[in-house]
Order: sequence, then C-alpha cells, then structure tokens
Amino acid sequence: MVIDVISLGSQTRPEYLTYQTITWTKHPNIRHFWGLTETDDYNPNCSNIDIHLLDESIERCKSPMGWESDIEGFRSQAYGQAGGSHAQENLYGTLGGGVARLKKAMEDAHQHKAGWFCAQRRIGPALGWLQSVYQDNATSIPDILVLVDDDTSVDIENMKQQMFQNGTEDPLIGAACSFGRGGIQFAYGGYGTFLNKASILPLLQPIYCDERQEGSNKFMQSTCDSLQQNRVGELGVFENGDSIFDIFYKFAALKSFCMHSDWLVGYIVTYYGGGMSQLVHNSARGNKCSIDICDADSVTCHNQSPVDMAEFVQKHPQTKSIT
Repeated sequence: MVIDVISLGSQTRPEYLTYQTITWTKHPNIRHFWGLTETDDYNPNCSNIDIHLLDESIERCKSPMGWESDIEGFRSQAYGQAGGSHAQENLYGTLGGGVARLKKAMEDAHQHKAGWFCAQRRIGPALGWLQSVYQDNATSIPDILVLVDDDTSVDIENMKQQMFQNGTEDPLIGAACSFGRGGIQFAYGGYGTFLNKASILPLLQPIYCDERQEGSNKFMQSTCDSLQQNRVGELGVFENGDSIFDIFYKFAALKSFCMHSDWLVGYIVTYYGGGMSQLVHNSARGNKCSIDICDADSVTCHNQSPVDMAEFVQKHPQTKSIT
C-alpha cells in the first residue's frame, strides 16, 4: 500500500506543515509528503499585491465572465464575500482605538484578503507537480493520493478502510465532507480529498481532440465533449496532448482565474472525471462537516492546530502494519 500526500499550506504558519510531517503522516504507508506554500505559487509575491489591484481582481471575479450561468452565479456570490467577515470584524473593532490601531487593522485585513485570494491558485502548481512526478512512470502512481490543507489531520487506517470497502478496480474519489453548488459537487478541502489509483490514471493521459480522437476511448471522447462546452473558459488553454492535470495547471495560472481551490477539484471531478464515483465519508455515523466534531470515529479533522494534531494521533494511532 502506497499513499502520497499533498498539503496546501502557507509560509505565514510553517509549523502547521511541520506538525503534519511529525504526526499523522508518519504512518508507514505514506511514501511522500509534499507541502506547498507561497514559494510554489505562479507568483511567489502574490500576497504582496497592491490593495487597489487586489480589489480590482476581486471585482473582476464578481463580474460576468461568460461562464455557464449556474457556476457564474455561484462564483459571483462567493467572491462578494472574499476576505471574509473575520477581517472586517477585526477592522471595525478598532475604530475606537486611534489612528495607529486603525492603520494596523487595515493592513491586517488587506493581508488576510490577499493571502486568501492568492492561495486559491495553489492547487494549480499542485496539479502540475503531480503530472511531472507521475506521468512517465505508471508504477509511481500511489494507491491513494491525499489532498489536504495544512490544518487537516487524517486517520489513514480509517480512510483506507472506507476507500477500499468496495474494491480497488473502479475510479473513486473520496471526500470527508462535500457540498453541491453551481452544479458542481466539490469537497471541502480542509477535510481532505482522496483519489484512488484508478481515478488518477485517466487524469494523467494525453488528450487529443483532433483526428487522433477517432477510435479513442470513452474517457477521451467525454473529455473533448466537456472541453467544447467550455463552461468556465478552459478550452482557451487546451492544446492537443495535454492531460487533465496539464489543462487545469494552465487554467489556474490565468489572470482571470476566479475559483476557490476546492471548486476547481470539484469541477474536474464533475465534468472531467469520466463517470468517477464519489464517496462522502467521515465516520461510521455518517458525514460530519463540522470543525466542532473531532473524535475517535472521525476519518479526518479540520481546523487543527499543531497541538490538535499531536492530540489527534494519540486518539488515532498511525503505526499499524503496511497492508
């Protein structure tokens, strides 16, 4: 059993990625742990963006972009909340505290919003990295690929049991918590997304939508059909010979990229998964999409501090035999 892990983190809190490496990712089945931060972004200095350029970018993401109507409506609404109420509360809470405190609060609010906005593209370099690592050697593809945030803990044994309860032959995407919005079923990334080997293989294969498509497999045909639908503008980056990972690596680099990282993964699975099954799980008692619930039954826990991660592995020992 081979498991690889990609965690989307930040240089602003490197201890989170560090604690993942010394807690639950010490499980013997885990071969690679890759932590991505701002240094891996298309633009490592993105979070230092000028406040006016940031506001222009967010306004662009709230404006019509010619996307499929359901997805466009969801995107516009979500980016209307970009930066979150937390930053605004911090700002408004300082109004009675003088000019210095107000200036500091404004700077913090801007940094919070910029960090959030720039982090959404980080899934793109992750997809590019996976393509480069797996494309030339099918034997290097893991039995399970785990995508998490840097504040996620995963019970590997529980996750394996649920991912393989119906065998390993069919493509399967596991999500510890998922939502449906804008016609897309997407995982809440903080709880983890899990791809088995059969689901990774088609995402790596070259796609040809020219004369080479004739006689090709159903996956390639459905992919070309989805590209022609061009629901969010992805056709513009496609070149014959690209894989799904290649397409969305380039798509996430566009100046006009206006997706949350979770939506992008969900969009790929929904429209380019070729009929992959999606399994939603978190515990024997069903799906738990709440940061307030983290117990011995949980497959994953979200919003975990380094201290929480250490406590997690005490409740979820990660030292079972490799099977």
